[in-house]
Amino acid sequence: MKNRKIVFVNQACGFITIDILNAFAQEFEQVAIIYGDIRIQDIEIDKRVIKSKVIEKTRRSNAGRFARWLIASIQIFFLLITKYRKYEIFYFSVPPFAYLASLFIKRRFSLLMWDVYPDALKIVNVSEQQFLYRTWTKINRKLFARAYRIYTIGDSLANQLAQYTEREKIKVIPLWSGITNIQPVSN
Repeated sequence: MKNRKIVFVNQACGFITIDILNAFAQEFEQVAIIYGDIRIQDIEIDKRVIKSKVIEKTRRSNAGRFARWLIASIQIFFLLITKYRKYEIFYFSVPPFAYLASLFIKRRFSLLMWDVYPDALKIVNVSEQQFLYRTWTKINRKLFARAYRIYTIGDSLANQLAQYTEREKIKVIPLWSGITNIQPVSN
């Protein structure tokens, strides 16, 4: 796929992100990652992948998590409109606000959804009747309709995402292991 450039957006990168980056690095002219942190296990990121760091996510508190998601999303937006303005975009769902940038950025984009927002906000008592929830639902319907591809990791998540777009548009890619050095243990 010569002359194609793609930037991945994932605030918390692990082996799955690394495997995806490395696969795309074999096919695309340029591959980049906008990340908060990267956890290397057995496989390193291909040397050709361009890296841009944003603020890391946190698990300390809901307020801290929300603030870091918001900061990272703003940093990501500016990277997408400056450094990566000629790249197609592949969003992971962390930070959950990042893909909302495609309301303003009119380029091809795809999504890999680990979580479903605004649905996950119910955990912190945001109800379906609240303005944030209703607005995010409308935005999801608009963006998911425009998405080039939508991926998720299981049928339950795909069915939940189907409230925002046609179920047929969502591709399920089951998770795999990132451990390559497995040694048998004797009994």
